[in-house]
Amino acid sequence: MTLVAGALGLLVLAVGLVADATRADVVAVPASALKTSVVVIGPEVLALAPEGRVAVTSDGALVASAARPVDTQEWLSDLSATHVTGLTDWETLRVRTSDRVAPQDPVVTPSPEPTVGATPSPEPTDPAAATPTPVAEGEPTQADADAAPSPSTDHWRATWRGNGRVSIAIADVPAGMPLVVQSADGSPLTDVSMRIERQLNDAWISPLIWWGGILTVLGLVAALFLLIDLRPVQERAETWVAHRRRGASTAASIANPGSRRARRATGDAMPVADLGEESTAGKKARPTGDDSTSTKEDRS
Repeated sequence: MTLVAGALGLLVLAVGLVADATRADVVAVPASALKTSVVVIGPEVLALAPEGRVAVTSDGALVASAARPVDTQEWLSDLSATHVTGLTDWETLRVRTSDRVAPQDPVVTPSPEPTVGATPSPEPTDPAAATPTPVAEGEPTQADADAAPSPSTDHWRATWRGNGRVSIAIADVPAGMPLVVQSADGSPLTDVSMRIERQLNDAWISPLIWWGGILTVLGLVAALFLLIDLRPVQERAETWVAHRRRGASTAASIANPGSRRARRATGDAMPVADLGEESTAGKKARPTGDDSTSTKEDRS
């Protein structure tokens, strides 16, 4: 029976070790490559890892912002962006790319040909239209304003910045708002990744290994008892016990009959002394002081 338990324990131990070797990591970091300068992570994706982080890498400076979905869609209407929509597996993020909506070209209506012999009238010049508005050097233009998130608190509720890499704790992103990350110079981003803590059902692996090890040890001990000849050891033990018994009987025969040694060797109980009334009956009573006085009076 012990050998069967040992074989079963060996099988259980093997299963536990294999399960421990193939155990998945508690922390998963799925990622995906990017080809656009803007990436958007929706609130439903951020909800997958409330205690995790989102990281985006690029070759230059990065700006991350959070805004209401309506404001985000309006801002992304004329930009090409990559949207993170979920997980393909625990190593890859599922993404889709939305192209920029190109504006339609205006329809040009050809003007009628001029009449032969007609003299064209001079067109009035508009001083405001003819003179271009000077732009100060270093001042952002309208294109730059569209390409970068506005710092206005009415539009962007939170903003993070980084150089080469920006990492945002998902708990810091306002609830229900998407996260928009883009490169400051408009260059394509490198990749996006999320840190997700997985809930693994692996509490059974450690007890399986412990019980398998215990049963395996019991089986090995039983196998050793079967393989090793223990009869010489048993014979020596029986000889020692018999010698002890012979020594006790010899000591009992040598001792004087009725002595304590003889009684101890034979296992007899020791006699109990009786100190009752019979032992005190023969003792004489001592005279008291009154008796001596009366005796003297009688003598006188």
